[in-house]
Amino acid sequence: MTGWSIGPEPVRTIIAKAEIEQQALVTVRKDVESHDATSTTPGADAIGEFFRSRVPGLRWIDERITAVTVGASGALQAYEDGDELMAGQHQRAAATIGALPPMPRPRPQAPGGLPIPQ
Repeated sequence: MTGWSIGPEPVRTIIAKAEIEQQALVTVRKDVESHDATSTTPGADAIGEFFRSRVPGLRWIDERITAVTVGASGALQAYEDGDELMAGQHQRAAATIGALPPMPRPRPQAPGGLPIPQ
């Protein structure tokens, strides 16, 4: 390969670590989505609602991590196959992931859970 010089094993290690962290994020998101809002613990409903309002943002982050790890894996595979053009295409695709639509932001809420007028 003329224009590229990378060590595939460190890249594989980073991708694997990112995927492990992503799975932890997915577990948290699923726990939040399935949270039972009938708790009798004082304040539990408010805390549950706070986290449930963050689910769209957690999904957004999960989608970005998936897209980046898929792009990086594709670039690495193309590099190992000797296809610099395809490796570059995967790399550019992964690098532009952050330019996708902005992360959803929950509406600010007053202490009683009512939306704050904007």
